[in-house]
Amino acid sequence: MVTSQIVPPEPIRIIFAKGTDVGRKRGHNEDYVDAFSPPDPDARSKKGDLFVIADGMGGHQAGEVASQTAVETISRDYFADPEEEIARSIVRAIQRANAAIHQHAQ
Repeated sequence: MVTSQIVPPEPIRIIFAKGTDVGRKRGHNEDYVDAFSPPDPDARSKKGDLFVIADGMGGHQAGEVASQTAVETISRDYFADPEEEIARSIVRAIQRANAAIHQHAQ
């Protein structure tokens, strides 16, 4: 009799760096980037790690606020969303970030 045992894969260890560049045309950087990894292993297995980059608004008023708001809102809402379908969850988080930026601009 042959028996087989399913062995779960080893977790992938991710090492990353983050940074932005002011570019050639602007005097200050409006980009925002961050990475998020849930400390809870169950949450991480369901939602994974999240890397978000928001390009600045190209000299628009408070472009750096918009990009930071986008990254922070997306990460918060994505991990708080109980939806198990990752694509739906990330789309909703992006929509909420867009609404938050629009509301702040008003």
